[in-house]
Amino acid sequence: MFHMKTASVRELRIDFARVSKWLEDGEPVAITKRGQAFATLVPAKETKAHKAFKVPDFAGQMREMFGDRMLTAEDSAAIRDAMRGER
Repeated sequence: MFHMKTASVRELRIDFARVSKWLEDGEPVAITKRGQAFATLVPAKETKAHKAFKVPDFAGQMREMFGDRMLTAEDSAAIRDAMRGER
């Protein structure tokens, strides 16, 4: 038999990280108030939009292009001027 995890309203306020972890693990959570269950939190279904969105790794892209080389002030000025069309 399946036993749903439970958390009181007080536990939600004080230790939401623990309840959030249960939800992230795919477990529904019964919420109790004064000892009586009154709500159920269920994990949100992941949509294609959630799966498709990824934050670009700009630092990784820069490392691929330039390696670990640090830009000097002169390099920065040259790039700025080139972007402005001054050189």
